[in-house]
Amino acid sequence: LCLRAGTILFCGPQLPHSGGASSSMSGNPKQDMPPEGGFKPVRWRRNIPKGRFNGVALFGISGLVLGYGWWRLVTGNRKRNLHTKALAEKRTRALGNYQLQTNYETFRKTRELYSKEFGGDNSSSHH
Repeated sequence: LCLRAGTILFCGPQLPHSGGASSSMSGNPKQDMPPEGGFKPVRWRRNIPKGRFNGVALFGISGLVLGYGWWRLVTGNRKRNLHTKALAEKRTRALGNYQLQTNYETFRKTRELYSKEFGGDNSSSHH
């Protein structure tokens, strides 16, 4: 069954004919009906699992885990800072010793050059 209205074609469902080539609608169309005895009952109850933690317990456990993590982070940072300060102090002390050694080497070389230039032993005092 199709109808043409201008350039648009409207087609509806084709119904089966009950007999031969006649175009008349003889007989009743078949209708879809529920099964004999009816449909199975619908499960409408919610299936909620039991025995889990409630929201407050999960929130508390999460807070404890996060608190422990932050505590570890802060204590680790403090230890690292103390170690860095100790290392800087150690380097400062070593730099002082290095400076003393460099001064001694410079003094020794200057004394050798002086003795070469002016001759003789310059181990005596100038007083």
